[in-house]
Amino acid sequence: MEVETGWLEMQSDGCLSGVLRTLTLNVQLELRRAAGDERPTTYAVHVAGGWLMGEAKVDRETGTITIVINSPELPYAMTLSAKPHSNTGQWRMSWSAPETGFRLTA
Repeated sequence: MEVETGWLEMQSDGCLSGVLRTLTLNVQLELRRAAGDERPTTYAVHVAGGWLMGEAKVDRETGTITIVINSPELPYAMTLSAKPHSNTGQWRMSWSAPETGFRLTA
């Protein structure tokens, strides 16, 4: 089950920025491309004003961005998916719970 966690918007400098909202997080998120990279396939993920917290990869065919955030406060890496919304320069971020391998049986 996917849960919407926010939106990213393309900025004039080619970076993507938005707010990541979950039950426990409400932080600014910025995906910064490498200098001079006109069509980046990877971005550095900066959280809450500049802390480097992960990496994002772009699927060129679909435009979907996979964002991985690593933080000592989280029990595991948080993986988000950002899908483009039409041609608006916006991406809808969503999160799915990781597979834990734990299953309840009757």
